[in-house]
Amino acid sequence: MNRRFWLFYEFNRPNYSYDIMGWGYPILRGYFGGGYTTAHTTEIDGIQFSDESAINPSATLSVARFALAGVNSNTRGYFGGGSTGVNSSEIDGIQFSDETAINPSATLSEARSGVTGVNSNIKGYFGGGYSDSASKEIDGIRFSDETAINPSATLNVARWDVAGFNSATRGYFGGGNTGSRSDEIDGIQFSDETAINPSATLSVARSGSAGVNSATRGYFGGGDTGSYSNEIDGIQFSDESAINPSATLSAARILLAGVNSNTRGYFGGGSTGSRTDEIDGIQFSDETAINPSATLSVARYGVAGVQPGNY
Repeated sequence: MNRRFWLFYEFNRPNYSYDIMGWGYPILRGYFGGGYTTAHTTEIDGIQFSDESAINPSATLSVARFALAGVNSNTRGYFGGGSTGVNSSEIDGIQFSDETAINPSATLSEARSGVTGVNSNIKGYFGGGYSDSASKEIDGIRFSDETAINPSATLNVARWDVAGFNSATRGYFGGGNTGSRSDEIDGIQFSDETAINPSATLSVARSGSAGVNSATRGYFGGGDTGSYSNEIDGIQFSDESAINPSATLSAARILLAGVNSNTRGYFGGGSTGSRTDEIDGIQFSDETAINPSATLSVARYGVAGVQPGNY
């Protein structure tokens, strides 16, 4: 590799965590933050994508809470909103390069729980949730200077316990609770921050699910249909048509979280009727179910997920 190309590559590539020898080989990891054990927690744990081993960095959230959401840039993961016993506007998180805790001054414009996150490569958006009632708010954070943002776009349907994922150009919010369980999919166009409302809906109306995405498809996993669900459904990004692969979660549960590599999506934590440390998911290439041996270090529900990069 010539020096000019090397400098271009080093400047433009995502800043992932480095191996302990400092050689700069990327260590791609997914992080699960917050949740509820027997109390609100500040825990951050997760999974190393390369070998699917469990990780447990020393960083913790600055504010213990559950029913929060995650968004991420290439270099940092941000956890927003949630409940500490009351609805929170907090945004805190983790620096990926050294796994230290961060706590920017930006906060959500509306304190709420049961929120979800999607992100472009420059901004993170928190959508829906519950404040004094079901919310259609979309607010968030600009990654470059960590200032708060509040676009005029709102969800088409106000609801909480919604799930999210994103393509390269759009963020999608799926399912949730409007007072009853919803199959709605709506969202935001990143380029101009206008609201979108594709005709596709979830195959099963439910709340408390989680989202993961490949480059071409987004998947909603788990949730509450009136009972605990192991459903995985979603949307094809190219034409926004609904998809419903045959794969299901190994453990039916609600209030779980999602993280993804570029080849697999992982669903972590949640409640099966009791708190769980389960990590299962989906192989993107053939949409088969996966169930790595790694588990969360702390069993809990109402957790959120982030990972380095713009998958």
